[in-house]
Amino acid sequence: MIKIRKDFWSDQDAPFIHFRQAKIEMTFADGKKVGTIKTLDFQEDAPTKAQWLESVQNQFDGVVDITFTDWGVQSCKAPEGHPAWNLIS
Repeated sequence: MIKIRKDFWSDQDAPFIHFRQAKIEMTFADGKKVGTIKTLDFQEDAPTKAQWLESVQNQFDGVVDITFTDWGVQSCKAPEGHPAWNLIS
């Protein structure tokens, strides 16, 4: 999700990108554990364990289980050149 709001530093309109993020500890089939940070597109309700698991399984082979800490909705100013800047008139 993209929202237009005033940038704190410049007081000018700027696009801010909203997304979900979590710290995830993955358990592999061989018992090894590895941590990562994952980002999902914005969604109002907190992502389920199944959604986070699918996200890491699409990136890492052999993940059989996860534990996670959902950091909730995050946002950041879109970098210069990002298509979201086309929304600013």
